[in-house]
Amino acid sequence: MTSRQEKRHKLRQEAIVEVATKIFAQQGIHTTTLSQIGQEIGLSKASLYYYVESKEEIIALVLEAVLNDINTYAQEVIDPEATYLEQLKMRAWSHIVGGQSPSAQFIVMNLDYLSSDKTTARMMRVHEEPARHLLQQAIQAGEIRPIDITTAVKMLYSSLNAIARWHKPEYGTIRDTFENTWDIFMNGVQTK
Repeated sequence: MTSRQEKRHKLRQEAIVEVATKIFAQQGIHTTTLSQIGQEIGLSKASLYYYVESKEEIIALVLEAVLNDINTYAQEVIDPEATYLEQLKMRAWSHIVGGQSPSAQFIVMNLDYLSSDKTTARMMRVHEEPARHLLQQAIQAGEIRPIDITTAVKMLYSSLNAIARWHKPEYGTIRDTFENTWDIFMNGVQTK
């Protein structure tokens, strides 16, 4: 493909992802068909296959876009000179900020499905790696006590994803909810 064709292909893929996300949100992943997506965007099912191989690829493209947004924001706000825990906190905040788009809401509402698919499950594990690395560094630097890192990472991301499911304005701002979640994650609930 020429660069012009590649650009057109990418733009068409982005449009497919946008339309698919809306349809997935309206009627769910399992009941959405490629024919419906193609019809909504003005492509036959056969033409749709020129741009994507499957519904699973579309879902992976949605996840990839959301994770790219989160990582781009994280790169902008994380101070590499900050402590490891401060960097982890900003990475966690980036996850919340990046989770505000309709595509991100779709991802959060379908985590069970995404976790069962090999491609998207791998993408989510890769997304968790910086947090895992920061926790390891925080332990080595004495910022936190030795902990099971896998449990901590899963607990952190589960909490962050849950915020998108249950947060309401009457609970305070999303930042307030994040700060409260972070405090409980770091300090627990038991008095010392």
